[in-house]
Amino acid sequence: MTGPQAIESMKKAIKEAVSSHHRRMIVVAGLKSDELVQEAFKIYARTKGGGFSILIIRDDSEEKHTPLKWMAERLGCEIRCIKREETSEILGSTWDVMVAYSAHFLTPNSLGRVIETVRGGGVIILEGPELDEWYKTISPFHKRLVSPPSRIDQVKRRFEKRLVEKLFRHRGIWIIENGKVKYESPYPVTGKGRKRIKLPENTKMPSMIYSRAVTQDQIALIRSVEHLMTTDKKAVLLSKADRGRGKSSALGIALAGLITGDFNVKKIYVTAPSPANALTLFEFLNDTLKKAGIRVKRMKEKEPLSIRASKVRVQYLEPEKMERARGGLGVIDEAAGIPLPLLISYLGNFSKAIYASTVHGYEGAGRGFALRFKKKLEKMRGLKIIEVDLEEPVRHSPGDPIERWLYDVLLLDARPAELSEDEITNLTPEKTDYVKVDRDKLFGDDERRLVQFVGTYVSAHYRNRPDDLLLLGDAPLHFARTIEYRGKVISAVHLTAEGGLNEKHIKSISEGKIPHGQLIPSTVLKYFPSHDFLAREEGVRVVRIAVNPDLAGRGFGSYALKKLEEELSDDYSWIGAGFGVSRDLLNFWLRNGYIPVHISPVRNATSGEYSVIVVKPLKEEIRDRLFRLNLEFKNRLFESLYDTYYSLNPSIALGLLSGDFDFRYSPDLNEDQIGRAKAYTRGILSYEGSCDVIRQLLKAHFMSGNKKRLALSERLERALIARVLQGKSWDISARLFHRTEYETIYEFREAVKKMLDHYVEEKA
Repeated sequence: MTGPQAIESMKKAIKEAVSSHHRRMIVVAGLKSDELVQEAFKIYARTKGGGFSILIIRDDSEEKHTPLKWMAERLGCEIRCIKREETSEILGSTWDVMVAYSAHFLTPNSLGRVIETVRGGGVIILEGPELDEWYKTISPFHKRLVSPPSRIDQVKRRFEKRLVEKLFRHRGIWIIENGKVKYESPYPVTGKGRKRIKLPENTKMPSMIYSRAVTQDQIALIRSVEHLMTTDKKAVLLSKADRGRGKSSALGIALAGLITGDFNVKKIYVTAPSPANALTLFEFLNDTLKKAGIRVKRMKEKEPLSIRASKVRVQYLEPEKMERARGGLGVIDEAAGIPLPLLISYLGNFSKAIYASTVHGYEGAGRGFALRFKKKLEKMRGLKIIEVDLEEPVRHSPGDPIERWLYDVLLLDARPAELSEDEITNLTPEKTDYVKVDRDKLFGDDERRLVQFVGTYVSAHYRNRPDDLLLLGDAPLHFARTIEYRGKVISAVHLTAEGGLNEKHIKSISEGKIPHGQLIPSTVLKYFPSHDFLAREEGVRVVRIAVNPDLAGRGFGSYALKKLEEELSDDYSWIGAGFGVSRDLLNFWLRNGYIPVHISPVRNATSGEYSVIVVKPLKEEIRDRLFRLNLEFKNRLFESLYDTYYSLNPSIALGLLSGDFDFRYSPDLNEDQIGRAKAYTRGILSYEGSCDVIRQLLKAHFMSGNKKRLALSERLERALIARVLQGKSWDISARLFHRTEYETIYEFREAVKKMLDHYVEEKA
């Protein structure tokens, strides 16, 4: 039997939750924890009455969760029971009670997902062993943090220890361990509930559209969509919101308003990092149209996110395909998860576009998107920018204490260091300190540095996940460095050791058994089996590097790499990085002497980017081996541009084909080929009649080191890559060259003439 003190304590928590439209959390740990879960559920049922729902995150033990499931079924509750690894499936759903068995095994991503599904007036119940065991037990997920040659016993539980400590520092949380109340922190209701919404007047959308909104912020977003579509200028609506503010649902309602109102829109294209991100938008679009009496048809049976209604087509497109859409309205949800070049490219396709993204959240952070993307928009002439932010939560009343706890634990609202105007103006890399970060302190009493460290990433990177905290804190081979000024983090660098593998590990990788971690060695071995030196030699991979956004482009990132390389050169042979490639990011690594060795054969399904790996030697003895690897990589890329990499941006291809090695490539051309090339330069033969030899001359050009190449403009090189190596049209090549087609054809002849002189010795 559970103790009376524990019962009374849980009654307080549940009564507060039901009466406040906030959420409360009950942690039951240790002995008879499953019995306490059942008792808490009974109390909630008596307090709430009927008609509530429950989500159960089960563990591997049927004995624990089965009795609760039976109780819920007897009460007629809506119930769903899922495994820990299935939490991504419940995004967008809402529940009154969430019970997580063996909660200490939840990953940070999963923890955020399940807690955010609980509505105001609901209760979150976390079940597990004694709290000391929460940061001592090795979970299945932790096994994936172990990369050879590290061992499972080297895994630390820094993140979990911090999580448990945060439970004792926040309001609205009750902790019961071994049947005894260990901590309770009531959060009395202040009487501030949800504000009553005011519907706008004189709208072009039907009044029922606005009545579907839950908050005044949602009203503002719907109204902004109406303003966007009625302006006579090229315009963009930029919307930001914290997680759970109803951004996507309001967009769905607004699109229904465009269809039911008089807006003369025929096509609406929607994109997001994945179809799952757009599901809520389409659900609210469909539901609102049906309530308005509009018949909704699927465009294709297997495409639920593509519909027709009142002669309007609303179609979901993958981010890459969205680049080819034309006309109508473009809607980009969770824009922070899509590469900036793609976001910019959409602006040329639509006269009206909506860009919306989450600022804080467990699926990604969008402050970096907001800062960087808005700067790009402001530089565009004739573009009207409409902004609207959503702050009021939809699922619960403002001021929910569990949201505060979650944001604190997962650092969802982490911000970079605040810099003074003087620091922003006058700070230089040489004035800063290079700091070797102690991870025990970072996840212990060094909260300020951790917040600034993560906040720097949040502001500089698109895709940040709470699981990254687990890597940083717990993974054996990971470590961190910072560039700081007077205790303020200026640049944050997350690193992991790779390489140092024995014959057994190398053979295993060669047989297709890819270990966790070891991204660079295993990828290179997969594509270039004879080049195993990166697997054998100890190296370091830069997992992430970011600079305070107020100091971006001022050399602080390069300075961090310089100091890092100086430190590592005594103990490691190489340093590298893997990243979703963009022109600016690739140029950053190339400027710092990093050498391309791999590009993925397919784009990332989520981001639409190709993944690239670059490496820099830290010891002279591997420089020659890295040179040979780079030659093999360039040869593979060169021969694949016509097929696999046909859609690769020529600017990126140009960067990948660069190289500072002192090497000159000699093409193996016979007399007939040389004769055709000369005939082409004289205008006797067309390009089509000599393209084979032009291709060979370009191979000599790009396989040679930069110092041995013929001096050609980058614009001309990009045009040559597009036309000769990728087989694109003269029109596309001319646009890349910023010339007319006639001028481009003429310059091609001149370039071939110069390449013949530079790379080919006359044959008798």
